[in-house]
Amino acid sequence: MSEYYHILDTHLALLWDKGCREKDLCNPNIEGLLFREFQTKLSTAVNEALRFGYPTDFTVDAMGWYETKLENPVNIKLSYRIDLENGNLSIDQLTLEFNGKVTSIPITSNKELPHSGQIPIMVKRENLQKTRVVSSPPTPISSRRKL
Repeated sequence: MSEYYHILDTHLALLWDKGCREKDLCNPNIEGLLFREFQTKLSTAVNEALRFGYPTDFTVDAMGWYETKLENPVNIKLSYRIDLENGNLSIDQLTLEFNGKVTSIPITSNKELPHSGQIPIMVKRENLQKTRVVSSPPTPISSRRKL
């Protein structure tokens, strides 16, 4: 069970460094609620992985209120995989939902998780890309009729 606590402590330190606390997300919930949810879901996933003998997936949801930077909150979802055989807890994907649009970002290494302060920039950039009016490309000069 000490391996479980090592994985938990290591990952909580990563999340704190990446600004994933209630105060960093401007979340009005009680400080520490997000980490209790994470710990509960991790514990359940570890028990399932031990019981069935294969890696187990789980998700943790949070809400970010960036009132000075965004007009609406951002739903944040971290998708995890626990592999007890290798003693590895990895973040596979970060999903952001903002104004009805969903952006999924694959994560290949836990260190790639962006800092929570980058989320407003990311959703604004994605929002602009998704709402941009796309016109048809200009006809190449070689195919234009000569007058």
